[in-house]
Amino acid sequence: AEAQIGESLYADNLLDRGHLVRRQDPNWGKEAETANSDTFHFTNCSPQMAAFNQKTWLELEDYILENTRRWKSRVTVFSGPVLREDDRSYRNVKIPSAFWKVVAFLGDDGKPSASAYMIDQSSELGKLEIVFGPLRTWQRSVLQIEKLTGISFGDLASYDGFSNEERLTGTRIEAQIRGPQDIRL
Repeated sequence: AEAQIGESLYADNLLDRGHLVRRQDPNWGKEAETANSDTFHFTNCSPQMAAFNQKTWLELEDYILENTRRWKSRVTVFSGPVLREDDRSYRNVKIPSAFWKVVAFLGDDGKPSASAYMIDQSSELGKLEIVFGPLRTWQRSVLQIEKLTGISFGDLASYDGFSNEERLTGTRIEAQIRGPQDIRL
């Protein structure tokens, strides 16, 4: 409990309690109410700049949720911070400079598919007490997210077009996302 970050980190600044699991995502089945409540624990939060959390991160989450509803399908979404040794400290807490999401789903053809995203907030972290500027969002490969985080997503990379292209070409594949129209699932 003493290592747990609480409300004091988020008081009187431009940081939000960024939910890693979005509150709407686990709201289905018999335990929907409990699942919804469980998303509000500090263990599901990571410090995110307010503009990042309320716009850039939210737009990606909305896009995934809207398409899931439209396709009447289920997806599995993994998300988390990219933790680096050189992350900026603020109030004695390391603040992640970037966050990632990996989405696993069945494609229209019924075959497994995956996509990965990384959103960078590093340019904003020096401005915790100042005004916001632009945030950058990138669609990346599952392989890159695995490398950055040290987390294995098993066979998901083989279902990700970006990862497959990286294996074929030997070059890093990424696409800047300026809006929902740029996201490729």
